[in-house]
Amino acid sequence: MVDYTKAEMLTRRLESSPQRFFESGAWSALLEQYFNGYPVETLRPWLASDDYYVRKSALCIASELGIEAALLVEDILPVFASTDPELVYYALDIAIIGSHLCPEALVEIAHTMDSENEFLRRRAMVLLSTKRPKYLVPALEALQAHEPDGEHAKGLLSLVNASQLSVETARSFILSARPLLRRYGALIAVHKEESRSGLLKLLEASDDGDLRYFANNVRLDGRCGN
Repeated sequence: MVDYTKAEMLTRRLESSPQRFFESGAWSALLEQYFNGYPVETLRPWLASDDYYVRKSALCIASELGIEAALLVEDILPVFASTDPELVYYALDIAIIGSHLCPEALVEIAHTMDSENEFLRRRAMVLLSTKRPKYLVPALEALQAHEPDGEHAKGLLSLVNASQLSVETARSFILSARPLLRRYGALIAVHKEESRSGLLKLLEASDDGDLRYFANNVRLDGRCGN
């Protein structure tokens, strides 16, 4: 049950001293109140706040709420324009949870696969790989409408049709001279059930650290073949 007195006391602390609130870990106490049923919608104004620590606390909380944070997915889309990798990292977790409500969230995750920050692009690869190809169609349509000739549209189209691609085509993505297409090749490999094991070995032997990281993650998650 929500302790509204405690929750409101914590929200006042957040708003009056945002940096101290975050750095002291007080946001975790507020998170507990959200787990107990404090209205998730109350995070919205903080997610749009101009104060860095208010926004960061809200993102930390929302990223821990699981499916309850799905309704905030449109609120976190502006975070992807941030130059702060921590904020974007939290936003990724919310975006994947709410992606069924907002195709643009998947587009943002896909774009993050091209980030200069290796932690962000690797996280984006892992998250996007958890979606069945058929659920990526709305994101593909959004990409084709705005950047039809881009590498993302090409890569996502191939990922959506992964089961129909030949092993040779999957290998050509993995061995591409284009880093982004290699990353899409890694995602395609996950959905090539009959040849997944062999393709994962190709990823593991790659000179591309992102591909090796991804292959290891897939094996640790038990998503590899025999």
